[in-house]
Amino acid sequence: MKKRPYLLTLKIKWHSLRITYLNALLECCLDLKLKQKLQGSIHYHEMKLLKHIHQPPKSYTQM
Repeated sequence: MKKRPYLLTLKIKWHSLRITYLNALLECCLDLKLKQKLQGSIHYHEMKLLKHIHQPPKSYTQM
């Protein structure tokens, strides 16, 4: 049953990495449409990150 905490850690790291990468792209982007798309992607990954961080492990909720 150690796969779930590992998977959660992997998801958190993935979304954190994507946020950092997309912010770097956003800083050097000149196209307004592309900036809006990047901001939408950043928002998506921030919401997913918050969901994973504030989600209690299933072992706690199944008692």
